[in-house]
Amino acid sequence: MPAIARQGDRLAFVHAVRNVDIWRIGLGGKSQISERPFPTNLVQQNPQYSPDGKRIAFESTRSGSPEVWVCNTDGTEPLKLSSFGGALTGTPRWSPDGKRIVFDSRASGQPELYMVSSGGGKPQLLPTTASGGSVPYWSHDGQ
Repeated sequence: MPAIARQGDRLAFVHAVRNVDIWRIGLGGKSQISERPFPTNLVQQNPQYSPDGKRIAFESTRSGSPEVWVCNTDGTEPLKLSSFGGALTGTPRWSPDGKRIVFDSRASGQPELYMVSSGGGKPQLLPTTASGGSVPYWSHDGQ
């Protein structure tokens, strides 16, 4: 959105910076300070705590494209769970037992669901309808 002055000797423009990151704030009764547990200038979004509260699954572009990652709550021991290399991929959700993560990706060109072990491995394509699926959630029984 540049704008040039009528005299042609000045230029005005917008420099927008978008920072999408994961923040944490305590839910205690006292005033809590928000923090970025593992800050970056890259996109990190759609976090979800593991059922035991020790790990976080999230979507990040830290490898150059949107992929699904897990790490400890302080950001240590990051592990990339998907490697689609450019396709919109994310919305990770932990299974109730914490052993699996389901997420969506458009790697095939349409929205589809994948499941992977929370410890890593090859994501498995899940059967869905002909139009695919996105933004998954687990039922309480883990099915």
